[in-house]
Amino acid sequence: MKCRSIILTIIITIISTIAVQAYHIIGGEIYYEYIGGNQYRVTLKLYRDCSAANGAPFDEFAKMGAFDINGNLVHQFSLPFPGSSPVDYSLNNPCAGFPPNLCIEVAVYSSIITFPNIPPGGLQFSYQRCCRNSTIVNINEPDNVGSTYTARIPGNGVNNNSAFFNFLPPIVVCANVPLVVNSSATDPDGDSLVYSLCNPFTGASQMDPEPTVPTAPPYQSVQFIPPYSVNNMLGGTPPMSINSQTGIITANPINIGQFVAAVCVKEFRNGVFLNENRRDFQINVVDCSPLVVAQFTPTNNSIVIGQDSLLICGSLEVDLVNNSVGQMNRKWDFGDTSTGADTSSLNSPTYTYPDTGTYNIQLIVNPGTTCADTAYRTLVLRYGVVADFTVADGCENVPLVFNDNSSALDGFIDEWSWNFNNDGNSTEQDPLFAFFSPGTKAITLMAVSNYGCSSTVMKNVIIHPTPVVIAGPDTFVCNIDTVTLFAEDAVNYQWQPNYEMTNTAVQFPKVNPQVSTTYTVSVTNQFGCAGKDSAIILVTDTVIATAGTDTLVCAGRPVPLFSTNAVYYRWSPEPLFQDYTIQNPVVEPAGNTTYYVYSYIGSCFDLDSVQVQTLPLPVIQAVEPQKINQGESAILSAIGNAADYYWYPVINLDDPYAPITAAAPLQTTTYYVLGVDSNGCLDRDSTIIYVTKIHELYVPNAFSPNGDGINDFFNFYTKGIKRILSVSVFNRWGEQVFYSESEKPYWDGTFKGKPQESNVFVYQIIAETFDDTQIIKKGNLSLLR
Repeated sequence: MKCRSIILTIIITIISTIAVQAYHIIGGEIYYEYIGGNQYRVTLKLYRDCSAANGAPFDEFAKMGAFDINGNLVHQFSLPFPGSSPVDYSLNNPCAGFPPNLCIEVAVYSSIITFPNIPPGGLQFSYQRCCRNSTIVNINEPDNVGSTYTARIPGNGVNNNSAFFNFLPPIVVCANVPLVVNSSATDPDGDSLVYSLCNPFTGASQMDPEPTVPTAPPYQSVQFIPPYSVNNMLGGTPPMSINSQTGIITANPINIGQFVAAVCVKEFRNGVFLNENRRDFQINVVDCSPLVVAQFTPTNNSIVIGQDSLLICGSLEVDLVNNSVGQMNRKWDFGDTSTGADTSSLNSPTYTYPDTGTYNIQLIVNPGTTCADTAYRTLVLRYGVVADFTVADGCENVPLVFNDNSSALDGFIDEWSWNFNNDGNSTEQDPLFAFFSPGTKAITLMAVSNYGCSSTVMKNVIIHPTPVVIAGPDTFVCNIDTVTLFAEDAVNYQWQPNYEMTNTAVQFPKVNPQVSTTYTVSVTNQFGCAGKDSAIILVTDTVIATAGTDTLVCAGRPVPLFSTNAVYYRWSPEPLFQDYTIQNPVVEPAGNTTYYVYSYIGSCFDLDSVQVQTLPLPVIQAVEPQKINQGESAILSAIGNAADYYWYPVINLDDPYAPITAAAPLQTTTYYVLGVDSNGCLDRDSTIIYVTKIHELYVPNAFSPNGDGINDFFNFYTKGIKRILSVSVFNRWGEQVFYSESEKPYWDGTFKGKPQESNVFVYQIIAETFDDTQIIKKGNLSLLR
């Protein structure tokens, strides 16, 4: 039962703590009145948010503590709850709307307190409470931050009545409305007052929201979230400020939300500081949108030409749409001075005006009521503009003329805006513009009158391609030849110059120029688009054939021939050529041969010849194929009538330039030998060296180190081994009696300088092959004495 009682007590304590830390206090201040002796009337004014469902009531007793200048607690007292009253936070504007669920109460705790003797340094008494509303936006963790309200009684026998604020703090203000608040105070003693914006104090905590004794001064300030600070507690431009002499606060709040702020008023008597009243309060910045707003727009296409002024073109009938807010009834006045029947009570009426002109429209929403609102619009009516233009289809790269045919139904057109398929623009009335690609192009014209009315028209124009003219042939002819020129991709042709030409206006004229001439043809296609190209005719009356100089080559070697000074060539004897009509054929003569070339330019030709003599090749023969093991070598040799020899590949060869040389390949390799005679002619032969890969250690099983010169050392033999890495010998007890890494690891049968007795030993040999792999051989070795 005792255990259950303890658990129940803990649960009740936790529930009570949660209840009393509920968010409710949103501001307050402390001030006092001197009664006489050590008696003062202490007043604590607290503001409470009563709109939250979980808001706790005011404390039954406000528990306070008084501290000397050193922070020592010298007195405790409490102020009883006197009851509370609602705060009128009305903005004195019945037509402005703000959140209806705001509820704010004030409680004024006040009692006469008899303090013990006031020390020379004075007394500071305080009240603390947690926590603030979690919805505050300008400080860190507001739901874990409390408040401290404090006042100071000066010492040294100075009797003082503290200053107190005259008006409510600005609890509810409107966003985007300049704020001017009177935060002045009254000092019963007539002391000098200085006002400032100051940091609100923190106090208490969630774990101890209603402390029996407040903590001693000094007190910590709340932590503002940037960009908010003590100099910018609400945001907005200019930031919140206060007149230090009058206490008038000005601000321009733009952000909706709840903000913590504080105002300090300090008392000075004859220049000596006495006390500071720090009023901490929560400012609720709300949307104060008006409840009734008159507004309307015409449904016709309109142009804004000024504040609340619209231009409508092309129609005298105007449809008006009522966009008002909070309306119950309305009254329209259409501003038509030619009649008295230009009014309506319809929600969204239509009115037809008698003529163009300027009309002032008035809409009154909820006429005759307190929150009536009026909207005005000035309508300027004009007949408008009809945009039009003409243009003919054209060719690419040729400027087209765009003719404006637009008309103004009243006034005149003074502005043109052309768009040429997004390829260019113009503001001229009749512009020229060329397109650089063919296709269908969208042309847009917007014409604007002097009244501001506009009209837009779009038409397509077809741009035809420029003909791609191909003229020819570019050629080289004899002066006795006739050439047929040609041109393509056109309907009409015109050639020039008219020199030795049969007809200048046909597609295929014939010409017989006596000197080199460039003929140019101008053409037009079926759309009238023009193009141009030319053909170059080079003319000669003589051809001089050249076949080159006679030459001497080794038999079987290709010989390049070459001829110049002509356009066409014909070599003979024809069977000796792969292509006997080219300028530079290659031949492989089997013996001494004379070659002829006919060189042509048109009907002009000439003949020349060249003689090619061949030299016999040397004859060489390489040695027959051989077989070796890795690490061994073979002798390469070549015989024949060559003057010089060269073996390749050169790897692992002793001398690649000798007819007889040694080769030690590690892989099977084909070796080639070139033989060159005194004329520079050469022959080639080859042979193969086959390479086996036998890697073995041949180790005897006994030796007799008795000094007779026979088998006195432990030795072994290798095949295909590149090097010995190590040799180890162990006795029967596993003790190493010999170790060597030398190339000839002989063991003389001694250990530490002492001959070993006849016995069986174990050897281990580690070797590396020419393939860079390791082999390990182990075995028994008998030492015989």
